[in-house]
Amino acid sequence: MRRVLTVFLFLFTWTVAAAETTGDRSSADLPLDGLQTSAKRGNAMAQCELGNRYLDGRGVPKDEAQAFALYKKSAEQGFNVGEFCLGNMYLNGKGTTKDVPAAARWYRKAAEHGYERAATVLGLLLEGGVGLPENLPEAVKWYKMAAVKDDPIAQRSLGELLQYGRGAPRDLTEAAALFRRAAEHGDARAAGDLGAFYLAGVGVPQDATEGVKWTRQGAEGGDPGAQINLGLAYVQGLGVPKDPAQGLQWQKKAAAQNNAAAQNYVGEMYALGQGTAKDETVAAEWFAKSAAQGHAQGQLNYGTVYYFGQGVPKDGAKAREWWQKAAEQDNHTAQANLGFVLGKGEGGPVDEVGGFYWMTLGQTAEDEDGKTLRVALDKKLTAAQHLEVEKRVAAFRKANESN
Repeated sequence: MRRVLTVFLFLFTWTVAAAETTGDRSSADLPLDGLQTSAKRGNAMAQCELGNRYLDGRGVPKDEAQAFALYKKSAEQGFNVGEFCLGNMYLNGKGTTKDVPAAARWYRKAAEHGYERAATVLGLLLEGGVGLPENLPEAVKWYKMAAVKDDPIAQRSLGELLQYGRGAPRDLTEAAALFRRAAEHGDARAAGDLGAFYLAGVGVPQDATEGVKWTRQGAEGGDPGAQINLGLAYVQGLGVPKDPAQGLQWQKKAAAQNNAAAQNYVGEMYALGQGTAKDETVAAEWFAKSAAQGHAQGQLNYGTVYYFGQGVPKDGAKAREWWQKAAEQDNHTAQANLGFVLGKGEGGPVDEVGGFYWMTLGQTAEDEDGKTLRVALDKKLTAAQHLEVEKRVAAFRKANESN
């Protein structure tokens, strides 16, 4: 069972007690006047802690510009937490103009000075290509540094890169080990990742009971991917007694977080009457939400309900429109459907070349009617039209070969 989540970039706004990485609580515990005196004398730890207080408005008026100035003084003395907090200010445009490259420079300094959170955020920026060029091998390097120091986000992020062989050779066993370490530190998404591995037997021996245990931990922790997978487990009776109604509730939890895959699953369950009374109108509403977010299966299903008039007025033109969107994402069923209606002239003008093109791409998903039409069009098209289709098919497959 493949994880349903893509990698998300977390833009952190952590403020950190200046003594966190030193074990020295002297600055964090100082009364305000003592802290101000220490900061004026150039104590980097005190400057950083006072910056936290101005940023949060704790005991002083909230003042982001003053917080930025204090973090800068602390950072310029090489204090790693001050460097990290200054990076946060640049990243989020607080007290200064937003400047991601500057944020990355300060995160790098903090990471080089041994602060694992900075290494994690730097890895996330490099992985996401946010404000600086994407560099996966470099992201792996920084994740590894933070993972060794038990930063759970770094452990999970590194595991996800190793899962797909991005930035480093694919290593499912190591990915599973990293997910476990992060999950044991309370990372909900890592727990969901580990659960998915156990359910599928990827990187670990297949074990549905163990899979559901970790998936439930992630789901109860609020991870939408884990909620989706736990819902699917209940629908299929995988590691738990079969209970579609319970499965629907977990899908709804993920859908409430605006997860497009979950919205599509909820729509499918209402369309089938699975775990609930069949309701085509409600199903169409969920498909619309999923489709609007660009989810290919949601777009396919939304086009289908328009084609058949299920829960919405029958509308061939809208069916074409939504199948086109899904087809462009290489959804083979949508390609077969789109090709069929173009070739037949349903929902719009006849387009035999376009129909044959999409039916060729979606050939593996065609039904008997589609096959019959494709064969007929194959015989009808001219040599020049065949050449045009061949070029378009080759170009599409080349563009989508990494998907």
